[in-house]
Amino acid sequence: MTLQSAPLSLYEDPAYWKGEKGYREPGYAERLAYFAGFIDGEGSIGIWKRHHHRPYGQKGYIYYGIGLRVSNNAVAPLEALKATFGGSISVRLVPGGYHPSYTWSIQSALAYKALLALRPYLSTLRISASQGRADE
Repeated sequence: MTLQSAPLSLYEDPAYWKGEKGYREPGYAERLAYFAGFIDGEGSIGIWKRHHHRPYGQKGYIYYGIGLRVSNNAVAPLEALKATFGGSISVRLVPGGYHPSYTWSIQSALAYKALLALRPYLSTLRISASQGRADE
C-alpha cells in the first residue's frame, strides 16, 4: 500500500504557476502585474534565519525562510491576493475610531512560488530567489 499526498489546492499546484493545464485564463499577466505593483507600494519581503535546537546535546541545524506581507486599510485587494496565492489575512484594530489595518501574509513554499510568479513584474525590489538575496 502506498501513501498518496492530499490533492493540491489551485494555488499550491506548480502547474498553476507555469501556466500548464489551461490555468492561464485571460487577464492572468495583468493580474500578476497589478499584484506586483500593489506589493511594491504596500508590501515587504523578508528572508530570515532560524536555529532549530535539539534536546540532549544533539546537534541542531539552521534553516532559512521567506515571507511576503502586504498591509492596507482596504481588505478587498488582500482577499484577491489570498484567493490567488493562499496565505492568511489578519486584522489590527486601531483605537480612536481609525480604520482597521489588514495584513495578508504567506511564508515558505507559497511565498517562494508567489515571488517566482510576480518577479517579472516587480519594479522597486527585485528578488533573486535562486540566490536568496534582495537586489534594489
